[in-house]
Amino acid sequence: MPDSFSSPSPADLQDRSWDLLAEMWTDQEADILEQQLQQAEADGNTAEMDAFFEEYDARNLQLIQRNTQRQRRHQLLHTTFPRILRTAAAVIAVLTLVGGAAVAASSTVRKYLSKLIVEQGPEFTIFTVDEDSEQPVDVPAGWEGSFFPTRIPEGLVIRDVFPHDVSYSFPDSQQWQLIYSEVDQGSTVMMDTEGGISEPFSFFGHEGALITYPDEYDVWWFDGQTLFRFMTRGFTKEEALACANSLRRIK
Repeated sequence: MPDSFSSPSPADLQDRSWDLLAEMWTDQEADILEQQLQQAEADGNTAEMDAFFEEYDARNLQLIQRNTQRQRRHQLLHTTFPRILRTAAAVIAVLTLVGGAAVAASSTVRKYLSKLIVEQGPEFTIFTVDEDSEQPVDVPAGWEGSFFPTRIPEGLVIRDVFPHDVSYSFPDSQQWQLIYSEVDQGSTVMMDTEGGISEPFSFFGHEGALITYPDEYDVWWFDGQTLFRFMTRGFTKEEALACANSLRRIK
């Protein structure tokens, strides 16, 4: 136990007495108000009380909205804006360091081919169609076709992109080197076959043709719904056929 004990001063006792008296008055007023509210509800005279609560509900709603707006402004100023600035700075730094390579990468969308997983058991076999993460395909942004070649000759970059047509060229040239197109029902395409030698070819079980020009190859086939066409310039016949046979469904 402590060695000495100091008794409260008369001033402290007086302050405590006033505190207890104030608490007693508050409890009495609360009891009276509660009785009045109960009586008003019993008499059905709640219009004044409803107006009172409605006024304070509106004030509280305004306070909540103001507080929410302050929190949003705080988040915008202290979290969102700095994050945007950091992202912008990172993008600018990447563009500054790698130049055109970053621009070229930003014009494609990476997609993955599908693969079939077969799990054979003693009583049944499970077939699962899943994404093949080991076979990515970089599809030009803006391409809306259902297929795309997985083989593009090395050194080519995207030249022009349309919903169903894409062309490639060498970085230092404006002349196309490869064009791939999908022509659906209701569309028309014109092929300049003058001076070309056409020979029948089969692609994915569908009849088509390979048209040979002095420095170009034009490959096409029709699967019953879509006309597919590859045009190559400056590449061998084997390379043109390899590009055509690399076509895969992407959606």
